[in-house]
Amino acid sequence: MDRSGADFMVDVIKSLSFEYVASNPGSPFSGPRHRHTGAAINYYFQGSGHSVVEGAKYPWKASDLMLSAPGWAVHNRAALDEDVYELTIQESPLNIWMGSLL
Repeated sequence: MDRSGADFMVDVIKSLSFEYVASNPGSPFSGPRHRHTGAAINYYFQGSGHSVVEGAKYPWKASDLMLSAPGWAVHNRAALDEDVYELTIQESPLNIWMGSLL
């Protein structure tokens, strides 16, 4: 049986990091402005708020999927007065391997 496609997907998964985040449950939250070389994709399970990327404001809510940090863009996110649960996916392991993570 040819498993080359499956092996490729394993390599892709190894190049990503997955974080399940509860952002300051029960109170407003505003994260610091920051940037990094890797992109960040966020899926919001619960809550609402907004992200600011290079000065542009993007609202988000539960069930939204967004590219919240295109490479090296200054960004932050803020939650409203409710619990926020999200899954963040980044290609940090790939950047570490390439020596390009800042």
